[in-house]
Amino acid sequence: MGRDNTPLGRVLLVDDEAEVLAATTALLETRGWLVETGRSVSEALDLLRADAARFTVLIVDYLLNDGSGAELMARMKELGIKLPTIVCSGLDNHPTLASDIPPPHFLRKPYRLHELETALSSAIESNRG
Repeated sequence: MGRDNTPLGRVLLVDDEAEVLAATTALLETRGWLVETGRSVSEALDLLRADAARFTVLIVDYLLNDGSGAELMARMKELGIKLPTIVCSGLDNHPTLASDIPPPHFLRKPYRLHELETALSSAIESNRG
């Protein structure tokens, strides 16, 4: 929470692994973020279409059951949704990962709290510029 006990913002967290959603949600909430979750590209798009402006940042796994984080980013662009986005993955050598996701918007799993906080700050800051 901020100094006046207000949330830092609202994160849309998208991952198809329940354990990752639970652990990352807990980390973010302890640092003062509100968190909404989705488990697929289609769920994320539904939440974003409903009211993308309520989100401060999107954190999405690279590989989901119904697509990829890169595909979600492309759909967001088509829909005119601009939202700082961090893509996470535990994959070391996926063939298109490096070209799909430019730094600083990529976070390798497993990540530590300080890495997550740095990625959040970088993504939000780069979106302002």
